[in-house]
Amino acid sequence: MGYFRIKAIELLYHMDQLTQVNGCDFKYFDKGQIQAAKAIRDYLIQHLDEKISLEHLAKEAHLSLTVFHKVFSHIYGDTPYAYLKKYKMNLAADILLNENKKIGDIALELGYSNASKFAKAFQSVYGVLPKDYRKKKWKKWAIFSL
Repeated sequence: MGYFRIKAIELLYHMDQLTQVNGCDFKYFDKGQIQAAKAIRDYLIQHLDEKISLEHLAKEAHLSLTVFHKVFSHIYGDTPYAYLKKYKMNLAADILLNENKKIGDIALELGYSNASKFAKAFQSVYGVLPKDYRKKKWKKWAIFSL
């Protein structure tokens, strides 16, 4: 009986080693956890202009905040806030290039309290300020219209 216990432990050890590739730990999540994380993401995307507590949303979905962060990061490759920031900045870039809205209005539309906070976030993602990003579009358009 002792031999089989040792072999069972040895088997579990080797199975654990198989899940680690190049220092990356593979995690498996319950289908309900994945669906809950996706539902929270969809809710956040639909309410970009609101300040929403992730802890509250996770609790409503019957997830701990830690589990939610792990599941979300594995699905989308970023933390929820980093993902939302990139999502908002991609929307902002599209608006800057295709619409003639004021930068302050874009900031409010995306949930930023003022244009300077928005500009700082935009610059952290795109490396340029929103006004300069918009100017680059016009320079490209002027070159192509010649």
